Amino acid sequence: MKKILSLLTIMLCMVTLSACNNDDPETESKPIEVAVGPKLISTPAGYAPGLYLEVTFVETNQVRYLTTTDILGFKYEEGYNYRLMIKEMRNTNSAEVYYILDKQISKTPAEPDTPLKPIG
Repeated sequence: MKKILSLLTIMLCMVTLSACNNDDPETESKPIEVAVGPKLISTPAGYAPGLYLEVTFVETNQVRYLTTTDILGFKYEEGYNYRLMIKEMRNTNSAEVYYILDKQISKTPAEPDTPLKPIG
């Protein structure tokens, strides 16, 4: 009986310690598909001064503006349209959100702007 009680006590301690061992306060989302536009946007309304990527979340068609360093591992070149799979990381102790590049699906040259032609 003493052995069984000792064994149960040890198992309970192991379960308790493993549950308390989560030092990582971040949560990670499933990969999200986004489209990144070919031009940097200068200070969208409501944002701090700077240049931003126009990022469209494909599933929801929601547009967000991110800096060129907000997607870790992504090397942006102006003049290209990108399709990416990213993971959203959230710090559970704060409101901090950032993104990690999971996979670059495509990088295609953007169509050049067509100059306006005079009428007549």
